[in-house]
Amino acid sequence: TWKWEDVEQNTLEAWKRVSGAVGDEIDSPGFVDAASGDFGLAAGSSCVDSGHPLTFVSEDFTGLSRPQGPAYDRGAFERVSR
Repeated sequence: TWKWEDVEQNTLEAWKRVSGAVGDEIDSPGFVDAASGDFGLAAGSSCVDSGHPLTFVSEDFTGLSRPQGPAYDRGAFERVSR
C-alpha cells in the first residue's frame, strides 16, 4: 500500500482515481532482465524513444549521452542497440 495526500491506497485503480492519473500509461517498461538486475531497455520496449526531451539531462545513469536515437528514452537508461 502507499499514501496519497495522507490517504492509504491499496490498489492501482484506487491510486489512479485519487491521483487523477486515470489516462496515464501503465505498462511493463520492457526491461532486459529485471529479475537479474538488468534494467536496460529491451528491443520493443514502449520506453524507447518516447521520453520527454529533458535537455538538462544529457547523460543516462551509466554516463551514456542522451538521446541515442531520434528521441529520449524514458527511465534511467538509454537503449544503445537499435
